[in-house]
Amino acid sequence: MEEVIRRYFECVNGEDFDGLMELWAEDGEFTVPLSGTMKGKEEIRRFYENVPVWYPEHNDDPVEVIMGEQKAAIKIVATMTTPQGKSVQFTAVDWMIFEAGKIKKNTVFFDSVKMLKELKG
Repeated sequence: MEEVIRRYFECVNGEDFDGLMELWAEDGEFTVPLSGTMKGKEEIRRFYENVPVWYPEHNDDPVEVIMGEQKAAIKIVATMTTPQGKSVQFTAVDWMIFEAGKIKKNTVFFDSVKMLKELKG
């Protein structure tokens, strides 16, 4: 799991979508505030491919990881800049569930109201 988590953030930050999809189970499920739930690799990939469109500069820094049996909570400091140059930084938590060495489910938690307020300025 540690290697999958490390590689996940490398791929997200490096926009390596092929590498990222290798980490997901075929029937994976990804839930993100303001975006809803994506099911299956195709939907999940479309979300990730849009991140650089929404935020040309983006970095998810995993600052703390708590692991259990086939699950992990990852505290992240997310830093992003919009195409208009507006920067926002916030803390999020990814709750990942693994199956057969792949990400089966990832639910992201963050204060979406605070993020939207920061983006509006």
